[in-house]
Amino acid sequence: MKYHFISNVRVLAMLMVVFYHCLCAYTPLWNMNGIERVDEFYVVAKFLDSFSMPLFFCISGFLYMKGLRQKGIANAKFVISKTRRLFVPLVVWGLFICAFLTQDSVFHFFAYGASHLWFCGTLFLMFAIVFVGNHWPNRTKLWLDILLLVAFFCISCFSLKIPYNPGLIGYKVLVYFYVFWLGIFLAKYEIHSQKIFPWMAGFCVAVVFLLSAKSGIPFHRYLNKFFVGVFLVAFFPWGLAKWNVRQVFPKAFDEFSMGVYIIHHIVLACLLKFDVFVELFNKCVFLPFLLFPVIFALSLALAMFLKKIPAVNRVIGW
Repeated sequence: MKYHFISNVRVLAMLMVVFYHCLCAYTPLWNMNGIERVDEFYVVAKFLDSFSMPLFFCISGFLYMKGLRQKGIANAKFVISKTRRLFVPLVVWGLFICAFLTQDSVFHFFAYGASHLWFCGTLFLMFAIVFVGNHWPNRTKLWLDILLLVAFFCISCFSLKIPYNPGLIGYKVLVYFYVFWLGIFLAKYEIHSQKIFPWMAGFCVAVVFLLSAKSGIPFHRYLNKFFVGVFLVAFFPWGLAKWNVRQVFPKAFDEFSMGVYIIHHIVLACLLKFDVFVELFNKCVFLPFLLFPVIFALSLALAMFLKKIPAVNRVIGW
């Protein structure tokens, strides 16, 4: 079965990530010297970050469990597939970044997050966790799945207090595993769409945006995680029931979504190596809105080009 809704959401999450990185130069998220900070961009960036990565991890968990239940997954094929799609791009592009875009040593780069490639390493570790024990999530009972969901959410909240570098890939597993497990849960127990779900999802979006704007209030990060989780519980069943009719975005956007994710940040980092682009950021506060379609188009074109080269297409997660 083709899940058009999943394809649409995956493209939407990818576009959110690209726009998020286009905004980062104007925020404390990137320490860009000489670029004036824009508080409104910081709020929008935090809001986009609150949803984009949880959507990616939830989709990954959902498709993993659906594939496991519908046709099964051969162990050897599973390992090879995830190594090619996640580990190979992590290593190849990580070495490229170390060689040309950063002063960090190779060990420091991979140990402390691997830049935006942390997603590849984190998702690879998540799949390794569920793979141990011959895909054990397929054999757990409902009561245990609910208990584990609560436990993983609590671990995610507790991880905020761990005095480790937040860029560590292992740390990110603690932060995001609850949404990966939520995707597994939603695929395993098909929750039927209810009329209240779209209202619940909209309410959660509004609350997360307010929490992003009022980050100084106590427990805002815990509340953020909670409402993002509730949003996913409401949004996925409703979307699968109502929005699964057709693919909204061009097929290439979904087909090369991983390639665009991997490449776009590197393209942006290369541009920011030139002083002329740093000056443009200072002179034009609306540059992120102009840069977003350019970065996306360049990344998509490069991903499509690399895919045509048999010896190279693995580096874009193909």
